[in-house]
Amino acid sequence: MSRVRRRRLVSAVEVVAVCALYFVGTWWVGPNVRHAWAKLSFFVFVGAGALHVLWVSPVVLHSDSPETRGWGGRFSWRNAEVLRPYGALTLAGAVVLIGIALARDPALFSRIVWRSVAVKLLFYVPFAFVQAMLVFGFLMTRIRDVVEAEPPHHAHGASSRLRVAIATGALFSLLHLPNGPLMGFVFVAG
Repeated sequence: MSRVRRRRLVSAVEVVAVCALYFVGTWWVGPNVRHAWAKLSFFVFVGAGALHVLWVSPVVLHSDSPETRGWGGRFSWRNAEVLRPYGALTLAGAVVLIGIALARDPALFSRIVWRSVAVKLLFYVPFAFVQAMLVFGFLMTRIRDVVEAEPPHHAHGASSRLRVAIATGALFSLLHLPNGPLMGFVFVAG
């Protein structure tokens, strides 16, 4: 098997495995964990997944450059500029989702426990960055390997980049499967 085919196969297996484990852990295992030892095991499992996504896959298996993986290189404030549109898109999505929720149930605000909302928001913001690293640093890079897309700067890679963007958005959407409105939003954002 050629080196390119091996890389494509390893990347495809990684994408399927990480997405399946993320989905099962988030929607089936995590909510059903009751005992302290099980909670600890769950977080060890999550930590192992993070280690694979952040280190084993990009550094050990694929030798991705810091620019490709999105971390480990020299920091530039130009890199931080992506936070503005990403944050604006996230805020716009939140407003749309709140509007949909209010349209379904106009009395929603009277039942909201605002302290709980503040705590969830406090944890959501760091998790949003983790999701961004998962989607753009891992999934999109591995999907690019699978569809043999040209590097982002390559002039003839427009159709490959479109296939990568659609596949990345679709997978990101599927990871939000029980939540239909959010799936539509993250498909566009992903």
